[in-house]
Amino acid sequence: MAHSVTHICVKEVSACLFKNLKDYGFRRRSPNLWREVEDVIQMLHFQSSQWGTKSKGNFTINVAVTHPELFSLWTGRPFPANPATATWPLVQRIGHIIDGRDVWWDVDESTDAKILGTKISESYLNLLLNWLDQYSSLKSIESALSTFTKYGDVPGVHEAQVPLIQAIIAKVHGDRETTEQFIFKALTDSKGKPFEQTVRTIANRVGVNVA
Repeated sequence: MAHSVTHICVKEVSACLFKNLKDYGFRRRSPNLWREVEDVIQMLHFQSSQWGTKSKGNFTINVAVTHPELFSLWTGRPFPANPATATWPLVQRIGHIIDGRDVWWDVDESTDAKILGTKISESYLNLLLNWLDQYSSLKSIESALSTFTKYGDVPGVHEAQVPLIQAIIAKVHGDRETTEQFIFKALTDSKGKPFEQTVRTIANRVGVNVA
């Protein structure tokens, strides 16, 4: 079966970005790109619109940062073989990183994907790398969470999730006392709300008894 125009364009744009990013340590598992930096994994994850047709469509790029143990303790799943599919906890659309707009690129049979890939590289990559530098370790994620005041302060993270992520990070550090403190804060904040079940699930995964 022939691939859609969007699929073909995304693959070629990905190859173009990889050409410009491989010297920065990025690897490619088509179409997504990722690299290991200290103890975290940073990635570019391509997302195509579900409303496209075979002859036209559009796509965007999600930029994300994760940590294998953090991801697994939250999701209850093993860390994926393709790291660029683990788009949690930090995730932001590339357009929002650059100028606060949600950018999608329209493609059809007349699109020159190599030209598009060059344009995206020239317009976005330097600013993208600067943004990723803010989240280059688990410690930097922990620091960002410590100053969280509202949604958007840490891309992709909701307020109710903050103490749970902090608890998991403390667990990764082997700090049981801090893990418990954040779990019980999350439990207090979520008491009687649907999110309470999520808190109890995470508590069980990090070994804190909240019965």
